[in-house]
This record gives sequence, C-alpha cells and structure tokens, in this order.
Amino acid sequence: MYRKHSWYRELFVFIKRNVIICILFIISVFVIAKYSLVPVPNWVPVSIQNILSRPLEGSTAFEFFTILNNLSLAYIASIITYIVIQYIPERRKTSKAFSLLKKEISELYSNMSRVIQMYLFEINLNKPEECIALEDIIDICDVEITDATRNCKIKSMKNGSYINCISYGYNLFSDTNKYITSVQKTIQNIKSSIYSSYLDSVLVETISIIENNWFYCCLKKKKTPDTKTPGYKNVIFEFDKGFYEFIKCHISLSKYDFDMNSYEFEAISDAEMEAEIERKQFSINRAIIKYIGTEIASRASKYITTLDPTEERLKKSIGVILEILVCYDAEPIKSPVLLQAAWNIAEYVRKNEKESILLLYAILNSMQIKKRQKIISSDDIQELKRIIEDVSIPNDVRLGAAIIIGENSTANCIFEQLSEEMRNIFIQYPIYHLWVNPPIPASPDPQLFTVF
Repeated sequence: MYRKHSWYRELFVFIKRNVIICILFIISVFVIAKYSLVPVPNWVPVSIQNILSRPLEGSTAFEFFTILNNLSLAYIASIITYIVIQYIPERRKTSKAFSLLKKEISELYSNMSRVIQMYLFEINLNKPEECIALEDIIDICDVEITDATRNCKIKSMKNGSYINCISYGYNLFSDTNKYITSVQKTIQNIKSSIYSSYLDSVLVETISIIENNWFYCCLKKKKTPDTKTPGYKNVIFEFDKGFYEFIKCHISLSKYDFDMNSYEFEAISDAEMEAEIERKQFSINRAIIKYIGTEIASRASKYITTLDPTEERLKKSIGVILEILVCYDAEPIKSPVLLQAAWNIAEYVRKNEKESILLLYAILNSMQIKKRQKIISSDDIQELKRIIEDVSIPNDVRLGAAIIIGENSTANCIFEQLSEEMRNIFIQYPIYHLWVNPPIPASPDPQLFTVF
C-alpha cells in the first residue's frame, strides 16, 4: 500500500494508529520488568536501577505490583492475540483491496494532478505542491473560469520522470468539467467496489475529504463558463482554502504505491501555439481518426484549407488525404464525412499546386475520391485517358488513372513495367483498393503517409 513496504514502516503505522494501546504496552512492560526476579544489569544507570528494583515481598507495594503484573501479562497476551488474529489479517486484506483498486486510485491521482497544475498555471504559481502555502494561492479566488483557450505546453510525467507525451493548450471551463467529472466517476467506482470496505482507513478518509472538498464541489457545480463583465469581478468565497485542502489530499495519495501520472504546464507564445495547432492538424492519421471519430478529419480539413498554400503545406496535405482514405477503405460502414474531408483537402491541393508533376498526383487524388463517391463524369474519364496515353507521365500516375476508369488490361501492362520497389510502394496506396482484380493483394498494413 504505502510506497515503503518494510517492517519498520508497518510498525510505525501500527504505533501511529494505536497510540493508547502502545502506551499501555510500555507501562505493562515496565511493570513486568520491575516485578521480575531478573537482576538489573550493572551497566544500567543507578537511577534507572532504583526505578526497576523489585519491591520487598510482603510489602504493600509488592502486593500492588503483583496485581499489576498479572494484568500486564494478560494485556500483552491480548495484544499479541489482537495482532495475530485480527490486525495482520486485516492489513493483508487492505493490501489486497488496494492492489485490486490500484488502477482507480492511479486515475484519481492523475486527474487531480491535471486540475491542480491547471489552476496553478492560471495564477502563475510554479512551485512543487509540497512547498505551497495557503498565502501563495490567495489569487485563486479571483480566477474566472472562462471558455477560452490558454497557450501552454503540457508535459506528462510518470513517477516523477518525463515521458514522451506533450500536449498543448487547455480550455479552463471545458477541461475543468472533463477532469472533475473524471474525479467524480473514479471516486464513485472506488466506493461502489466490494473491496472498498477493506481499504486503508487513512486512504478512505482522504477520498472522503476530496468528495466533500469545497474547491471540488464548486467546480462540480460549474455548468456554464464565466463571462467577463466590465466593473465586475467573479470571486469564490474560500476557494483558496478548498484548493489548499485539495492539494494536501493529492499529496496524501502520493504516499501510496501506484503509478503516479502527473503534469507540468509551461507557458508558450501565440506563435508557438499556432505552430503546434497546425502540426496537430497535419498529423491526423488512421489511428487518431479511429480512436476519436470521423469528426476530427472534418475539423482538420476545414483548418487546412484556410491556410496559406505553401509548398510544405501542400506536401503534408497529400499525406492527410491518403490517411483519411486508408481509414475510409478499412471501415465496413463507409463514412461520407471522411470522403468529404478528403475531397476538400484534395481540391485545396489541386487548385494551389503549381508544379506539373505534383499537379498530376493532385488530380489523381481528386479523381479517386470521386470514384468512391460514384460521381466520375465523362469529362473526368477523358482527362484520365489523356493521362494514360501520355507516356511522358510517370507510370505510377498512368497506372492510377487506368485503375480509376477500370481499364484493367492497360493497368496490368503498366504494372508490369514498374520496378519491384515501386510495386511494393504502390500496393500500399489507397488507390490500389479500387483495382477490382489486382495482380497481387493490397498491403494489409500500409505505411504511414502523414509527415511529422
């Protein structure tokens, strides 16, 4: 449970939680030692020897210590019975329960870290949680929870070490809602578990404090973002005290043994933030689309098509088109949203590409999308035939054109003219899936086309 799993740690826990029992144990040991016939060693100071000297037999003190000695022996025997029969089995159950709920506790710690670091960034406080005092966070009462994006770099850490995972920017209102809701769900999962009753009492108390924390409760009730009103300032009464308690609970959780995922926020400029947003849009790939949904491809296409069409952006756009088409072809239920997103980017490239060879590839991408949409026109077919007949055009472009219009014999002939290396590359392209009877199967795991 605790990060340090040693006998002296367990002894410390026992003493801390059973102070009265331990005090009575020490008194009992003293009584037994004083009543014992065993002589006190000579190296013990004389003052202590006098205290531990046995009362004279027949005296009132002797009779009194006889009774106390019997009680002390019985008390120590009961302590041993308690430790062996009850305490140790309960600690084992506690350890087992913690192991079974470790994932939820780790998730709770991670979500709390995200919220804490986000609000510390809001008040420009860059201090370790252990060093934060109540007077450091007094400005938290004046924070306006608005629906606006903040520029920053968010570094992820695991057990205090940075990992290769960085995100950018946050929306205070929506992110607060997201992570506080996660905290709430995690606490509910822990409480509803059949193992929760066996959890360490300090851990249960910490979770209970979190659940009733003023900072947490205020954020949980926040349903609409704050709006800035001239001459008016949003102030949350005792928000700082609640936040301070929330931080202390987070520190308390860190004493337990689980994977601690935490975050570090770093301020960046508007230019850096804009560059990161652009990089993110051009990094769209099949895995991201499958995980997040088709809407992310739609958003990426809307963003990309508003950019100034530089040579680098046009090159990256082609990779995004191919990734969207790979995802579209792999799904059993075809998404028109994906095709529309790919079409928007393809037209953006076709209209802005100046180099003749690259323009041919752009035309081919637009045509293969139209083929999937089943809207190839007679003019399109004529244009593709002109590409096939022009032997000065690269063979892979001519092959793509033949596949789109269904000239299989011509496509087979051109495919035979490709080098072995070019064939291995071509069978990975989405356009190859349009070939009804290809000479070799398409690659089951095509290369990643997006450029990072």
